Amino acid sequence: MQSIVLLVFCAAAFTDFIMSLWTAPTPVKLVPEMLSTVVAAYVLLEGVRSGFGGVATKYWAAFIVVTFIMVCGVLTNSVGAGPVFTGMRIYLRAMPLFLLPALYPFSEIQIRRQLQLLLAVGLLQVPIASYQRYETWARGGFSGDNVVGTFVESGPLSLALMCMTFVVLGLFIRKRIGLTTFLVLFFLLLFPTTINETKATVFLLPLGLIAVIVMGSPSGKRLRNFWLAIGLLGVFGAIFVPIYDLMQANTPYKNERHLVDLFTNEQALSRYMETKKPATVGTTKIVGRGDAVNVPLDYISKDVVHLAFGLGVGNATHSNLGENFTGQYYQLFQAFTFTGFAVFILELGVLGTALVFLLYYLVFVDAIAVARSDRGLTGAIAVGWTGAVAIMAVSTFYISTQSFSGMSYLYWYFAGLVAARRVQMQREARFAVPVKSPSPRTVTTRQSLTRATFGPGGPSVSGRPTRPGL
Repeated sequence: MQSIVLLVFCAAAFTDFIMSLWTAPTPVKLVPEMLSTVVAAYVLLEGVRSGFGGVATKYWAAFIVVTFIMVCGVLTNSVGAGPVFTGMRIYLRAMPLFLLPALYPFSEIQIRRQLQLLLAVGLLQVPIASYQRYETWARGGFSGDNVVGTFVESGPLSLALMCMTFVVLGLFIRKRIGLTTFLVLFFLLLFPTTINETKATVFLLPLGLIAVIVMGSPSGKRLRNFWLAIGLLGVFGAIFVPIYDLMQANTPYKNERHLVDLFTNEQALSRYMETKKPATVGTTKIVGRGDAVNVPLDYISKDVVHLAFGLGVGNATHSNLGENFTGQYYQLFQAFTFTGFAVFILELGVLGTALVFLLYYLVFVDAIAVARSDRGLTGAIAVGWTGAVAIMAVSTFYISTQSFSGMSYLYWYFAGLVAARRVQMQREARFAVPVKSPSPRTVTTRQSLTRATFGPGGPSVSGRPTRPGL
């Protein structure tokens, strides 16, 4: 199964990039989903055998409710089979990866290999993104939208690299890598975000770093790590801002030539958030990010059923498999569906969108618990994953993260790894309950339920006193 997981990582990171370079048959587009199907088969067989005991009940409840909302949306809107397939492909394709760590016991060595592969993927973005930036610069271009690495768009590239950076920070906090290694990887992984001019980096990077430090650092070292993060942000800002300004030298928008002006100039910031004329349903012009929230929400608010369950899964989504798989509302809302929130609110309604954020919250809580209690490699990953979950939730208003396989597979696998470890830790705590001992230096533990013996007086659990201090 380790080999399949590594193949999924590679397919998620490179399939779309390969498709953008060469014309390939349609089945090539589905390689990540095909590999995910193999994982799903294992998850189903192993889950039936073991009873899915490693998956927390709260996630089953959330999945069942989301499924119910999807079915209601499909039935009330009479969504065609093609759009439903597209929607299910996008929403459910990463679910087997989320469940897999709860059913397959990956060793620490295997998890380390997974991290090494992802680090290689992250570092590979540096030369690819640099070449893409050079091509844009050579032809007199100014936009960083073409600096996408292997992630098809600049937003997912920056988001993926920031998540990797947070995991590296978690490894550093837990002393699994040294300071020099951390600093080198920090600036290398974030370099593509400086040349693709992802403006959201200004907000997302500090948010993620603070989340990692607050949740993952020991109380005695939290202040030291906080000042380290502030210093790193200062150095990164001193690099990011001049490079952004240099890359925007040819832009026709005078108010956007300097990053500071973009956020201090009211006119430029207003144009970034909302169009000058109020955006309406059916527009084909570029709209602001505020419009991507207001217009879809206003449209579905006109009908109570649409407000609750949306327009149906896949019904506002474009498919690269053909027009028969594209939703009937896509033409009306194609200008707004560049954010995940717009897609969720249109297709799942208020109830479904609330559950999406609930899932982020549940993973965040599990990451905090594992980060504070597990001193192993998964605990170090969980430290960094607190920052990853935080920016993934916020970026729902920035890009459509669920539409990119390079993001969804990688995020949900490590979310599942953290969630499975939380369940395992709870089981370990349940089977190792301290009981009263006649000596303050001696602790007796319940070693295993299989050692319980039942006498005439009822059940009793036998166990030997451990050594003093253990």
